Amino acid sequence: RLEHFGVHEYGDNYFFFDTYHGNKVGGVFGGVGAGSFGDTASDQYYGVWNPRLSLSKISGANLSLGFIQDVYLAARLERGSYANFRANNFGVAFDLKVPGFSFFETDFYARGARFTGDDGSTTRTLFWRTFAMLPFELGGFKFVWSPLLLVNFNNKERETTVFVQPDLWLKLNSHFDVGYRHEYATYSKPDSEGGGRYSRTTPTLMVRWNF
Repeated sequence: RLEHFGVHEYGDNYFFFDTYHGNKVGGVFGGVGAGSFGDTASDQYYGVWNPRLSLSKISGANLSLGFIQDVYLAARLERGSYANFRANNFGVAFDLKVPGFSFFETDFYARGARFTGDDGSTTRTLFWRTFAMLPFELGGFKFVWSPLLLVNFNNKERETTVFVQPDLWLKLNSHFDVGYRHEYATYSKPDSEGGGRYSRTTPTLMVRWNF
C-alpha cells in the first residue's frame, strides 16, 4: 500500500493505492467477468481518493459546535480491477472532539457503485465511514490504535454490508512502524447465491515505512 494524507488551505486530501499478489486472485462469479486481468490473474489493484473541503476554512466562519470541530464537503472515489469495481461517493464529513483521540472523523455519503454483473444505474445507498486515531504509551513504547468502520446501508444486492478494520501500530523510530490489522467484513447473501450470511476475517501483520 502507498498512502498519503495532506492538509492544504481549503481542507485536506487522502489517498491510498493497494496492490494484491497471489494465486488466482481474480476469481469471482465462477471466473466469469473477473475484471481487468482475468480470473487467473495473480495481481489486482484497488485505490481510493478522499478529498475534503473545510466549510470553516472556505467561509472564514467558526463552525465548531459542541463536540463538532469542523464540517466538510467530501468525496470518496474508489477504483478496483477486481470485478471492474467503481464507486463514487459524495456527502458531508465531520471532525469530532473525542477525548484521548488525536483524530476522529465521521462521514455520510450518497453512494453509487458498479461492478461486473451490476451497472449501478438504479441504486443509490447511504454510506457511512468513520476513522479515528488513538495514540498511547505502554511500557515506554509508543502505539497508535486506528480503527476504520465502513457501513453500506440498504444495498439491494448485499443488504447492509459492514467492514471493520482496526490497526494497532508500534512506532520503532521516525521512519518505521510495525503493526497488526484484524479485518472483518460481513453481509447477507442474495437468494441467487444460496442466501444466508457471508463473513470474512483477515489477520495481517504489517510493516510501514514513513517517508
